[in-house]
Amino acid sequence: MFFFARLVCVVCLVCPSLHPHVFQILAFSGHTVPSLSSRPSKAQRRQGREDGGSRKGRPPQRHRDGYRGKRRKRDGETAEERDELPLTPPDPKGLDAAVRVQRGKARLFEEGCRTIYGNAVCKPEKPIDANSLVTVYDHCGSRFVGFGVFNPDSMFRVRLLSSLPPDPSLSSRENLQRAVRSNLETACHLRKALGLPSEDTSAFRLVNGEGDGLPGLCVDVLTNDLAVVSSSARWCEWYEEEIRKEVASAVGGLTGVEGDKVRLIWRRTESRLNQDGWKETEKADGVEARNDLLMNEEERRRDGKVLCWENGLQFTARPFKGQKTGVYCDQRENRKFLRSLSALKGDGEVLDVFSFHGGFAVNALVGGAKTVIAVDSSADACNAAVEDLQSNREGRAKETGSNSVELMETGTEWLPSVSAETSNGTSGEVVRVVRGDGETAMRECAEAVRSGRCGGFDVVVLDPPKLAPSVQHLKAAKRKYERLNGLAMQCLRKEGGVLLTHTCSAALASCGDPSEFLDVLESAALSAERQDGMKRRLVTMRVAGAAPDHPVDLKAREGAYLFSVALHVSPRT
Repeated sequence: MFFFARLVCVVCLVCPSLHPHVFQILAFSGHTVPSLSSRPSKAQRRQGREDGGSRKGRPPQRHRDGYRGKRRKRDGETAEERDELPLTPPDPKGLDAAVRVQRGKARLFEEGCRTIYGNAVCKPEKPIDANSLVTVYDHCGSRFVGFGVFNPDSMFRVRLLSSLPPDPSLSSRENLQRAVRSNLETACHLRKALGLPSEDTSAFRLVNGEGDGLPGLCVDVLTNDLAVVSSSARWCEWYEEEIRKEVASAVGGLTGVEGDKVRLIWRRTESRLNQDGWKETEKADGVEARNDLLMNEEERRRDGKVLCWENGLQFTARPFKGQKTGVYCDQRENRKFLRSLSALKGDGEVLDVFSFHGGFAVNALVGGAKTVIAVDSSADACNAAVEDLQSNREGRAKETGSNSVELMETGTEWLPSVSAETSNGTSGEVVRVVRGDGETAMRECAEAVRSGRCGGFDVVVLDPPKLAPSVQHLKAAKRKYERLNGLAMQCLRKEGGVLLTHTCSAALASCGDPSEFLDVLESAALSAERQDGMKRRLVTMRVAGAAPDHPVDLKAREGAYLFSVALHVSPRT
């Protein structure tokens, strides 16, 4: 009978037109003719499942993180409630609570991802307070994943701090402090491998958020006994005392200063903290509210200025009122590259737009440039740039006979003329800081180059602020980057020059891929061609990111936010 049925199936498949005749033969021989127009009844389907279904009675397949498939609903239970119930009750292991991740998600976090989003966390059986330390398990509640800080008001529901089980004999705060200490030890080991701090560099980044296993926390060391802590996550504010203690100890271990003598400046990134659900009045029990910035009397007398060193150059940081932590350590190696350019030697002329404290301008001056002009819209930044240029120019003052740095405004005759003689000395050296809008300054310069009033610059440095804070702003930011870089290309000498351009927009960095930014630069060359009719050839000399003390976790590549591109721009032949 089995072979007869097989034969019937083969005949039907080979020749569909014989279907009616096959059914007539089956009916004539006394066999039951199956109905192909109706599906099996509910009872038949249930019987099929009880008989083993397609797996022939074998047990259901085991999911890779231990889940054995959906169980049947209990009386009065919804499908959502069924999916949220664990097969094994999770154990908080001495912490405040325990949570489970959705099935199929555990391996992602076991492999190193530190941020657990809200849609990856199962609904807790009981409400969990913000800033609670939680143990994280797989969907079944049987396999340990890690432990971290829970935040019900943020899209970053759990920030993992360790993949090692907590110590049940310690309190939750002591376990957190131990995890912070462990991550700081790893961070210190990396900085020692980089030779930081060194004799000629005192300013560097010690903690770079997720890149060092502490999401939402950044620490910049300025001097041997002073560091700036930048907090952008709610958990950092809640556990401030524990973080302060461990950071001070880590800084002292690197610089050779006792931990209790290390001073920390605590700064808040309030925009990100508000997104994370933080409120200014929020504090842990027994912790007094404190101001954002703490100054001692000596720092008050010095107006909050801190002298630090970078690659042998002296800079004045203002960690109490400056942007970020008061310094931009991420551009350290890019500034050093500018100093090494042979285009600066002799009669090199450099324009530094969006200069902030003049870090690139100072390196260009020390690198041998004859003309250095820095442009920024901030009065405080311009004053700081004047101080830094003045202090680092003292060695060259003996050669040039002048130690003055001019402070000017856009709209005036701030551009160097084509004549070799200038108003500030017979040597022809020009060092100026121009207060004004960077885009306006480049328009004035491009117009002067087209009209022949200015010969252009050998090197133009373009380091604008973040133009794309999120993906929603990316389209408008690309247009802005294209416009700025097109103007910068028009400020170069007509025979060719170097454009050192940057973007610090993570949305444009594309997780470490510079292709999108390079496409913007190609569009900028076409935009410049429409303005002055000159066809340009772009050649990449160097593509780099942040300094190596700004590590990026491969599981969080969106942390790669900075690109530095050196282009040689020349007429197309």
